[in-house]
Amino acid sequence: MAGLWRRVLCVWVCLAVSVSVLGSAASALGASAVAAAPSALPASRCSSQSYAYAGLFSNLAAGGIKATVTTLAAAQVRNGHVAGWIGVGGTNAGPGGAAEWLQTGVQKSAGGDTELYAETTRPGGSPTYQTLVSDVRPGTPYRLEVVELAGQADVWQVWLDGRPATSPVSLPGSSHFEPMVMSESWNGGTPTCNGFDYRFGNLQIATSPGSWVGLTNTQTLSDTGYHITDRTLSGFTATSA
Repeated sequence: MAGLWRRVLCVWVCLAVSVSVLGSAASALGASAVAAAPSALPASRCSSQSYAYAGLFSNLAAGGIKATVTTLAAAQVRNGHVAGWIGVGGTNAGPGGAAEWLQTGVQKSAGGDTELYAETTRPGGSPTYQTLVSDVRPGTPYRLEVVELAGQADVWQVWLDGRPATSPVSLPGSSHFEPMVMSESWNGGTPTCNGFDYRFGNLQIATSPGSWVGLTNTQTLSDTGYHITDRTLSGFTATSA
């Protein structure tokens, strides 16, 4: 019996050591995988403006825009932030030229993690920021929509992966808004260039509630250092490389 207990004890000790070793190895592999994640290249030369953009504007008013947004590589943010988003409105789109918008996408600030977010600005108010998903990893796709609610003129909502992700928000006069899909870099007021690599796929606009068509009638915006590539009928890549 004594010999049997010694053998059982050895099995449990050996097993515990093996599990510990395997766990350490798995942790090392996980750390290596994180370290090996691709990184976006900062633009070698970029716009001197604080905000710079690359993306598409629709030439048609629409009741919504949707896209599958994927961070292809870890953003490199030296100062300020970078983002890739879809939305409606703008800095002077509201009544009397007031700032008014609703957008959703991915963003990373200097020293922070990449997040999935929604941001709302109503006339006369300050932007309201909401984190939808924290710690977004490169290669993870998110199906995003910014839609005007059926039967509720000027009332919009963000949807994520087929479900409402924000509360409805009233944006006065917004039924005439022309959707956009955009990447941006804010340099934090310093003359530096940031890096990002975003893919916008399955890109569509709503011509009426529940009726979606491809985004084909567009204008392109591409500030120095940031541009779009891999353009197809269903999407494009916005990059600093």
